[in-house]
Amino acid sequence: MKRVKLSLGAAICGLFFLIALYGCDGGDDSDGGDTDVTGIDFQDFRAEVARAAGDGATDCGDVPVNGDRSEVNCCIASNFSRALPAYATFMEQGIDSQVARGVSSDAVQAVEQFFFDSDPSGSARPNNGRIYQSTCESSEPKSDVCSDTGGSAFECANGGGDTDVTGIDFQDFRAEVARAAGDGATDCGDVPVNGDRSEVNCCIASNFSRALPAYATFMEQGIDSQVARGVSSDAVQAVEQFFFDSDPSGSARPNNGRIYQSTCESSEPKSDVCSDTGGSAFECAN
Repeated sequence: MKRVKLSLGAAICGLFFLIALYGCDGGDDSDGGDTDVTGIDFQDFRAEVARAAGDGATDCGDVPVNGDRSEVNCCIASNFSRALPAYATFMEQGIDSQVARGVSSDAVQAVEQFFFDSDPSGSARPNNGRIYQSTCESSEPKSDVCSDTGGSAFECANGGGDTDVTGIDFQDFRAEVARAAGDGATDCGDVPVNGDRSEVNCCIASNFSRALPAYATFMEQGIDSQVARGVSSDAVQAVEQFFFDSDPSGSARPNNGRIYQSTCESSEPKSDVCSDTGGSAFECAN
């Protein structure tokens, strides 16, 4: 067999070729983290909303940003009234990622509401998404559901409707994040919009590594309402991630909020958690 000698320059060129071809990170897939792209995109979000509605559900449609929602919401409400499963999605104006909402109603009239962010890390990737879900309690279609062009289909006893103000605000959101962490949890702080997250995330990660409960919240730039994220880690290292919108109806009220929650599976703190100023504390397997 003939041996081929490679010069140092050729070897370096080959290395850079491989890096360019395959990228530098070979870690696990994660959902909404900062380094790995999960492949979870808007179509996966729609599929999850449809799954919640159940087999044979009517797809009432997808409404573009600032589009008329009345026909789609009327479709949802009509199916709900007959105990027929249905679902729909609604695109919304994002800041640095694609965002959307969804609603499903199943055959026993259980209503779920969803929020999707194509890249919570803020890196503007279209397929590094996270899906948040919230049950709409004591749900009833709005009386003007077939004529309201910009609202939601349902009023929920636990917030986020168009007509009744629930009183759920940012402090209630922080309390919910703290509750998930458990008794005696360390409050690692609240980071303002575009603030440095490294110290707060380092606090979360440090407590997580010692199986000590902790939590934190992070304000984000909203369009027509106050929005925020939260993270909690409890005494058995179970990590939950949260999203808050002070008024999903878009009426700019500060206390008509909805809280969405998502479990971070196989969570591990990022290696640069104490130095990354803008990212999240954990990588999640889901």
